[in-house]
Amino acid sequence: MIVLDATMGGPGDWRAFEHNDLAMIGLMMQALRTGGGVHDRTLCVLGHLARTLWPADPLEAEDLAAERGWLLASDGREFRVG
Repeated sequence: MIVLDATMGGPGDWRAFEHNDLAMIGLMMQALRTGGGVHDRTLCVLGHLARTLWPADPLEAEDLAAERGWLLASDGREFRVG
C-alpha cells in the first residue's frame, strides 16, 4: 500500500509546487513501478484532498481516482492489507 498526497484533482493549480495532482501521481507511480517500489498489486490510496480542488460530487471524485486504479481515503474508510 502507498498513500500519496492528492491535494488537486486536476492540473494547473499554483499549489503544484507544494502538492500533487493526478498527473503528478501518475508520473510518480510509473517511476516507482520502474524502480520496483510498487507493483501491479500495490494499493494506491490518495489522501489530503482539497475540497475546493476536487469535484464536489463524491462519486465523481471517486471515479477520477478509480479510472486510474486508485482509491480515495475518507473518514472512516477501512483498508485491509494482507
